[in-house]
Amino acid sequence: MFRKPRYRLLLLFLSVAGAGIWCWLLFRAGCAGEAKSGNQGDPVRALGSERSAAPFLFAGLAFGLAYIASLKHLQAGKRVLWAIRLILFGLPIAWVLGIQAELLALRICF
Repeated sequence: MFRKPRYRLLLLFLSVAGAGIWCWLLFRAGCAGEAKSGNQGDPVRALGSERSAAPFLFAGLAFGLAYIASLKHLQAGKRVLWAIRLILFGLPIAWVLGIQAELLALRICF
């Protein structure tokens, strides 16, 4: 599928870029307002930013899984194991980091 290393690097870059854009949009959501209680700022705008951020997280996850699938030097079982690890550990860790980015934005912007 992806035999040349440059395609693997592109998949890795797109995965990291998707996660980075997702964090940036969550930071913007935190600067727009507190979406959960609505105490600070504009909660509607904050929820809109959070909603627009979700596809970037899942795109980053999909590119990360495609990168793992392109590692032909690993056996198929090990690639599946790494993909499961990414889903079970990477996704929750990314979610917590996104919440932290939003909370940091609330502290900085308000």
